[in-house]
Amino acid sequence: MIAARIFYGETAEEIGISVAEYADRRATLVRYLAISGGQFDRADFLNWLQADAAGDRGNNPEEATKSIRIIGGPKPSGKRCCGGGKIR
Repeated sequence: MIAARIFYGETAEEIGISVAEYADRRATLVRYLAISGGQFDRADFLNWLQADAAGDRGNNPEEATKSIRIIGGPKPSGKRCCGGGKIR
């Protein structure tokens, strides 16, 4: 699962995806972590993604205005920026 690999700090190059795809997947992961309290649970994440396909998540205007910064994992360039579930 790509989201888990990003969460645990792998780069786009290590995963074998483009920088653009990595950024998109990372943005989705950040949204999930914002509502999960920074915890990554594979089954919960998959359920959350299914709800997205049905249009049942991510539509809360209050959530959309939160400023979230993930620290600890890599950016697509390989520089550390997100992962490990730490949000501040």
